[in-house]
Amino acid sequence: MKLYVAVLLFLKISMVLQFILVSIKFQKEDSAQYLISDFLFKMLLGGFLYSYFFIMGSPSFDVWDERFIGFGGVLLMFDAIYNVLPKVLLKFNIYFNPYTFYLSSRPQTVTTEEKEQTP
Repeated sequence: MKLYVAVLLFLKISMVLQFILVSIKFQKEDSAQYLISDFLFKMLLGGFLYSYFFIMGSPSFDVWDERFIGFGGVLLMFDAIYNVLPKVLLKFNIYFNPYTFYLSSRPQTVTTEEKEQTP
């Protein structure tokens, strides 16, 4: 079995398992396990789409189709970083603002910035 087949099989099994756990209400959509698996799913699938179609290419696809699918992988990774990663880190009381890359144990507010600037 090739590596990409094993990775995609792992992603399919993990998503089916998460779907079953959420649908029988054993797990909520905002639990840490679900968010971590969602983050890993989006990052791995996005990385696979980017590397397989945008970098390596496929002889059965047109060049612009490969670029379009590869760009979709990049967008999927950005979605994981900007939407899911802050929720995952918040579960562990780590505040992360992906727009300013502010990483701290307390949220970034105007008063936080003022306290850091005053001696």
